[in-house]
Amino acid sequence: MMKPGKFIFFINPVARDGKLGRQWQKVEHHFADELPQTEFHMPTSAAQCREQVANAARQDNVCLVAVGGEGTMNMVANGILDVRREAQVCMGLVPFGNVNDYAMNIGMHRNWHHALATLKAYHIAPVGVTELVTLKGSFYSLNLADVGFGAATAKQHSVDRQLSWLKGQFKYNMLALKMLLKWRNIPCRIVIDGETITGELSILLAGFSPTLGAFKLVPHGNPYLKEMAITVGINMKKMEMINRMQQSKHRGIEEDEHIFYRTGRQVVIESEAPLVCEVDGEIVDTAAFKVEMIAHPGR
Repeated sequence: MMKPGKFIFFINPVARDGKLGRQWQKVEHHFADELPQTEFHMPTSAAQCREQVANAARQDNVCLVAVGGEGTMNMVANGILDVRREAQVCMGLVPFGNVNDYAMNIGMHRNWHHALATLKAYHIAPVGVTELVTLKGSFYSLNLADVGFGAATAKQHSVDRQLSWLKGQFKYNMLALKMLLKWRNIPCRIVIDGETITGELSILLAGFSPTLGAFKLVPHGNPYLKEMAITVGINMKKMEMINRMQQSKHRGIEEDEHIFYRTGRQVVIESEAPLVCEVDGEIVDTAAFKVEMIAHPGR
């Protein structure tokens, strides 16, 4: 892939609880001065961001840069793949979210100085993409796609806006405990590259990264693998889920009769009850009865 002649930035003004919108003007000139040609956009909605990214992705010899957290990264990646699914497109990242899972997983520091140096040096590597398919369409994830307890917890945050006065990882922990009180496992059938797993679904994550928030739920994940890393939790009791979540903060969850680790190119979930689906922190479907996840390595 040729070194890009132009860098187009998409800045999320509400990232890190609105700090990015207030601070970006202080650092923008550094990127403009150090990179060959730059263009900056600060979209005011997810739909506007995706539209602007799709228009930019039609250009040749450009690098599209997400400035924000996982949600911003997801919008930029999906905007690119909407129009250039089969082509190689250069995407950059300036991590400015509350957690920055993906940036950490690919070895980036949580500061704009390191991001600028990476863009300037054009350090590039092909990374895997997970495609999640429901009746609503296809959605793409660089980090992790999530169906089950984790996605239901994320829905409380991004759709239901619960505990909105709390911030950061503490907020997510409180939402997880709140969801746990009312959580019911979901009867389903899961097929991973031909292997069938049946039971009541507690958690299911698939993708190319090991962590979600502060939790190392997919310890065998790696952005540079050719297959998705998959963690499936079946028939888990509530207290067991609490213990496993605590365990995952320090190391990967141990595999046993309830936890399965797999790698694969395709996952199909068929459920008797509606599933909430999440990609990189974004809720994309709240009533899916059939979900497919497909690996696209080395994009």
